[in-house]
Amino acid sequence: MSNQGDIEQISGLFDNLRGKLDKMSNNIEIISGSLVNLTDEINEAMTHVSDNLETIIEVFEKTFQFSQLSSSNITIERIADKIKDKFDIDEFQENLEELNQLISTLRELKEEEPDDESTDKEKDRIEGINSKEKKGE
Repeated sequence: MSNQGDIEQISGLFDNLRGKLDKMSNNIEIISGSLVNLTDEINEAMTHVSDNLETIIEVFEKTFQFSQLSSSNITIERIADKIKDKFDIDEFQENLEELNQLISTLRELKEEEPDDESTDKEKDRIEGINSKEKKGE
């Protein structure tokens, strides 16, 4: 009878593990979806920011045509460089690429999830090993 109890206990542990894996899978899916949405929003915002910076630089260039400002010796090129320095688009794009890479990794993890059939085979294999050990005692 103790073998039956052990098998039921192991079966319960597997059911518990399967439930936890399902919950973890759902959480990964939720996080992945949130990251995709966040990435889309960031991409859209960056497009607007980039467009606005380009517009500002164009206005400076057209207004001053590389002449010096009357109150100082700062040229429009220096102003444009200072604007670009304040907002590091390259660094932001690197961070965005890392975020996209994280999303891809999460998607791969979700795709690697064991299906019920392979989990059942593993469960049967472990139960077989345990029953052989019990018979050997």
